[in-house]
Amino acid sequence: MKNDVYLLLQSVLPEIEEKYSCNLEDFQFSVDYTKDLSHGEVASNIALKLTKIVKDKPKLIAEFLLSLLKNNKIFSKIEIAGPGFINFFFSHSYYINKVSRYMSNSDIELPNIGQGKKILLEFVSANPTGPLHVGHGRGAAFGSTLATIYRELGYEVVTEYYLNDAGRQMDILAFSTWLRYLEISGAKVNYPNKCYQGEYILDIAKKLQKKYADEIFQNSLKNLSKDFTFGVDETIDDPEKQLDAGIKFMKDVLSEDVFMLILKFTLVDIQAGIKSDLVGFRVNFDNWFSEKSLYEDGVLDLIHNKLLSDGALYEKDGAFWFESTRWHDEKDRVFKRSDGSYTYFAADLAYHWQKFQKKYSKLIDIFGADHHGYIPRLRAGLAALGYENSDFQVELVQFASLIKSGEKVAMSTRSGEFVTLAQLYNNVGVDATRFFYLMTKPQQHMEFDLDVAKSKTMDNPVFYVQYAYARISSIFQKYADSGKLYSDCYKASDFDSLANIHEKNLLISIVKYEEVLIKAANESSPHLLISYLQNLAKCFHSYYNSVIFISDNDLKTKARLGLLSIVKKIIKSGLRLLSVSTPEKM
Repeated sequence: MKNDVYLLLQSVLPEIEEKYSCNLEDFQFSVDYTKDLSHGEVASNIALKLTKIVKDKPKLIAEFLLSLLKNNKIFSKIEIAGPGFINFFFSHSYYINKVSRYMSNSDIELPNIGQGKKILLEFVSANPTGPLHVGHGRGAAFGSTLATIYRELGYEVVTEYYLNDAGRQMDILAFSTWLRYLEISGAKVNYPNKCYQGEYILDIAKKLQKKYADEIFQNSLKNLSKDFTFGVDETIDDPEKQLDAGIKFMKDVLSEDVFMLILKFTLVDIQAGIKSDLVGFRVNFDNWFSEKSLYEDGVLDLIHNKLLSDGALYEKDGAFWFESTRWHDEKDRVFKRSDGSYTYFAADLAYHWQKFQKKYSKLIDIFGADHHGYIPRLRAGLAALGYENSDFQVELVQFASLIKSGEKVAMSTRSGEFVTLAQLYNNVGVDATRFFYLMTKPQQHMEFDLDVAKSKTMDNPVFYVQYAYARISSIFQKYADSGKLYSDCYKASDFDSLANIHEKNLLISIVKYEEVLIKAANESSPHLLISYLQNLAKCFHSYYNSVIFISDNDLKTKARLGLLSIVKKIIKSGLRLLSVSTPEKM
């Protein structure tokens, strides 16, 4: 609707240029929805914006614009309001022509604005050191919905999960599993706070013990007494150095084969759990990219040498530093440590460089909000590699707090006391979990009310929308039970009787659907679709409580059923994009 008016106003700008002898090549104006239908459906400030350029009174400019548009049949009326706003009232035929095209297909067909452009969308990418928790779930819902909307609008989307399966954190993970293995095998263990906590490590250790009996245990005790206490050397003051010393001790005690066996077993188990939890949450990835491959394929060395030859790295205290401040970062960053190991930043930069080699139209990363400070250094690194003006987009997702009985649910990843994503969606349902995660802007903190999400009442937003769909289904079932056959074969005149305010509100909402989806894609804002569906459901429920759908007036019955069939298709389309179900009965 807004776009139709905007394009019409743009089409008459040449006549403004001719009348006032001005250049409007870069002229900007807005078209917005009104809050009150008595002021029309949309209004524009075009006359007010033009007055500074053409040096004429806004009302006179508005009157000239009206003279150019007055015969357009999509409007029933155009008025000038206030100091020079123009209010547009759409004709009934405009709405009917817009919505009648939805009658011919069983599904809603959306415009192909993507034209096959390729997008690489990376999201979740949680470290494979434990199960996904509720914080990861919001990014999973956001990323997967964004991918679905893009695909529906004609983009070719590849979704990718970046596995941080290399580096020190993998050593800590193996060390954690080894200590738990020794503990359940009867050895004395002082389990460090810096190791990974939570029952999942103990569960992996039990699986490891079951499969490999005592061979790891015996290997660990070589040249050590049975009374030896495994853990960390507490005479070392720094907890991180304690941990590094413990990891070194583990590697000295175990053979390389046994160490790798423990690490691979742990990693495979955790990755399998992550994949399973995501599939259960209706999230699937096209690619799973291994950080380890950057080392094995020599990509990190290649990027290091490229930056070094280009003068973007310098040596200091035995380490190689990336001169990030040259590209507007707040400080320079270590790229390669003095011990020869690459930093997380180095691996991430190499990963993104490799992304750009695949010639996507756009790269999108979805980060947790706690990674906001990481963006400048990544952009600096890409600029140094020649991608300063590339189409690279980063979206931030804030954490979600769980609320139960009005109180925040305490969570701590350090102690292992956290609610996993699977626990959440198994408790309240996948539909409610996905819908609630997507209700607010991803950049805003959200509170996830468990009691509301589990309720089967109209206070539950997802229930409210699904119930609209189920109610419409029941109306068609009632019509079928009366022995009558509903048909989707309509012509525009069949809708002439749709004249009350509830029907107009539904017609307005239907016409907005494509516009909302395009905006959701362009602004990476799936929450706009949620808001739209809630409003559409609200319009329907008001309609449901106000009229009789099946009556002796066959023409009115047919018109109202036709309108409801379109509403039903749009609710189904919208919920499908959110990966939320559409039950026929509730």
